[in-house]
Amino acid sequence: MRRLARDSLKLTGGRRYRHPRFSFIPGSPLSLYMAGAKCSHQFGLAPLGNGMGLFIAVGSYNGKLVFNIISDRKILPDMAFFRECLEASHLEMLEAARQAA
Repeated sequence: MRRLARDSLKLTGGRRYRHPRFSFIPGSPLSLYMAGAKCSHQFGLAPLGNGMGLFIAVGSYNGKLVFNIISDRKILPDMAFFRECLEASHLEMLEAARQAA
């Protein structure tokens, strides 16, 4: 574990990052409209503060979940792969929930 921490500090140029931050932002379960135009998506974003390396805002809107991921490239150089892992894990959990029901 010490080696992992030491290597992480080398990778990030000596910056110490705290734990990742997560936020769930529940949205409307129904479609919303503004001046007659249907809202197709809803996003929640947050800037990375000092010492934050990863922030994931999970939102819901109209029966869908949206993952908004913000990260420092030094600790998450392959954002697409991370996103694919999150999506695969989410699908696994959905399948497990279906089988348990």
